Amino acid sequence: MVQRKVIPVGDERRILLTTECLQDGSWAVVASILEATPNGERVVDLPVGDERFTTEADAEASGEIQARGWIERNVARAA
Repeated sequence: MVQRKVIPVGDERRILLTTECLQDGSWAVVASILEATPNGERVVDLPVGDERFTTEADAEASGEIQARGWIERNVARAA
């Protein structure tokens, strides 16, 4: 079973989370960042880890932490 979730982050960004329940009952997550640009949208796919989680909520939390960390490190802030 695959689930998708969108988390708004400000006016120009959204975190896209895709979780999947694997055959052994564990959960995996893939996170992406969707950014609005002057010409449309840009998707930044984050590295996929091999970590597995016991619940979907744990997988989502890990993906959100990964995505927010990427935003923190890579998005310029106004002075």
